[in-house]
Amino acid sequence: MPVRFQRGQVEAFQIEAVSLGNLKRVLLRCEASDTSQGLYCEKIVVQETGTVSESVFTCERWIPFMSQGLRHSEIELYCQDED
Repeated sequence: MPVRFQRGQVEAFQIEAVSLGNLKRVLLRCEASDTSQGLYCEKIVVQETGTVSESVFTCERWIPFMSQGLRHSEIELYCQDED
């Protein structure tokens, strides 16, 4: 199993859920371990299985963690592109 969240890597996650319809916003919540320094998030893309429709939530920022004394971070992102 590859190590997650390494420099230069793109992480993709597949989550099974009911249809969420037209998303307007998402809440990005990250929890730190004792050795976490930070995480850069370019964007979140949500695609519904079986469609070409996607919702793009631009982040383009560092999510601070332990170096700033934080154990978790929350960022609310709004949809950039609506199909």
